[in-house]
Amino acid sequence: MLHDDEEAHDMILETEVTDLVTLERVVNSGVKRIKMIATIDHHGQLNDQNLLDTAVSLTQAASVELVISIWPRHGGYHYDFHDVEESIRLLQQLRAHGVKTVSFGVLDEKNQLARDKMIKLIEAAGSMSVVYQFSTNDVSDDAYQKAVQWLERYGAKH
Repeated sequence: MLHDDEEAHDMILETEVTDLVTLERVVNSGVKRIKMIATIDHHGQLNDQNLLDTAVSLTQAASVELVISIWPRHGGYHYDFHDVEESIRLLQQLRAHGVKTVSFGVLDEKNQLARDKMIKLIEAAGSMSVVYQFSTNDVSDDAYQKAVQWLERYGAKH
């Protein structure tokens, strides 16, 4: 048990945000990282552009890392062709709005890293940092280790 007089562990306080009220509250609370999920509507536009723009502005002013998670419409880690194309458009929009860090993860039908789709998304991320996300419950230990090694060659953080 950690006591008040002991040295603290190296931890990052991270909060997921879905609305403006929570965004403003957590930015002012000293949080170090904020996660948001970005989606685009059926017209190919960001669903909540105001929230995104406000998040970029507030987090940059407060030196808080903002990580935008990319998910296909159906959720999960299995992207079809349309999910990849939609995600590429979303990544382009996020970069244009000043987002610096994004996270996503794509698995194939065998629950292994879908390298071909990941390359497309990593390239679409351009200058943004990429954090690879997926549940370790979805992959074997061997597949996870191979994925991490491959992703590190492409500059992904884990």
